[in-house]
Parts: sequence; C-alpha cells; structure tokens
Amino acid sequence: MAIVTGDILRLVASFIWADGNIMQNVYAAQISGGGGPWDEDDVLDDLEDWADAMYANIVAFITTDCGGNEVFGYKWDAPNQDWDLFGAEPWTFNPTDAGSQNPRGVAAFLKAPTEDPDVQGRKYIGGTTEPSLINGIWVAGYIAALVLYGGDWITPFIGTLTGATITPGVWSVVNLAFKAFQNEASVITIPAYQRRRKRGVGI
Repeated sequence: MAIVTGDILRLVASFIWADGNIMQNVYAAQISGGGGPWDEDDVLDDLEDWADAMYANIVAFITTDCGGNEVFGYKWDAPNQDWDLFGAEPWTFNPTDAGSQNPRGVAAFLKAPTEDPDVQGRKYIGGTTEPSLINGIWVAGYIAALVLYGGDWITPFIGTLTGATITPGVWSVVNLAFKAFQNEASVITIPAYQRRRKRGVGI
C-alpha cells in the first residue's frame, strides 16, 4: 500500500526480556510533506529512526535484561476503521543499566496535551532499575533523560529516507481522529505502575 500525505500511522516498538517475554510501546503520528506517495519500507525505516532517537536518551537507565526486538508500522484504514500492518523489521536497542530490576510493572510516566483539551498522550517507560529510584523519586539523571525522551516524543520528526514530516500525537479511539501534540510534555517524578490488561501489550 502507498503511504500518502495526511495518512495516520502507528509505530509499535517491541521489546524482549531475557526470559522471552515481550512488552510494547505504541506511538501515533500523521505523515505530511512533499514527495509522496512514499514507499512503505522507507516510511518504516524513518519510523524506526524516530524510535532510535527517542530511546537513545534513556539507554543508560533501562535494564540490560530488556532490549529492542522489532518495530511495526501500521496505517489507519478509514473505510474499514482498523489498522493495516504495512511493515515489520528487527530493531536494535541495547540498554546499558546493569542494576537490579524494579518489578516489571514499575514505570516512568509522561503525559502530553494535544490540540483537543479532552485528549492527552500518556507514555509509560518500563525496564527501570533500583538505582534510578531514591526515596520513591526518580534520580535527577533519569528525570533529565526522560525530559529529552519526551521532547523527541512530541516533536515532529523529519524522515531521512522520505523527507516527510512525522507529526506525533494521539489517536482518539472515541473520536476516530488524530490529535497532534501541543509542544509540551510533562515528566512525573514518582514512578507509576503499568498494569497489563493484555499479554505482552504496554510498558
């Protein structure tokens, strides 16, 4: 399928634990700019580059027992109101924190407003370690790293292969509409707990 300007995309970054369990994080974006339609493989490579940029900020604070596995690209199919997979490829992300793991549900939490006051983005970052927490607060170094991650999460990303602009935001399940971020993200300094409702989904 061709990717054209205005299409709504979903990037799924998949991680694998040393014991073989999978966790995932999901990102929504709208693609725009001249030069389309774009090749699906090129778009997927650009989405992977976006994931690389985000997670490079926090590589030193994620356990070595959890690494990148695959990235998946989806396109919103408006007539059928579902997501169509257009590509998947291996993804290399090698965290370097050898500290003892926190319980897997413990996660850093960020939020970001969109153009719709009723819709905001929420992102949970798993794979944290005990040295990142002191007296129930994330250490300053991790907070600073999460601020950088948050900036890359909400800032439009220019694809190297396509030259297209990937504008991040939230896919509103209620409105079946994409809502772009408003250039603001907040890092919560205390840990959250991400309860899994489906096997292998969410971090």
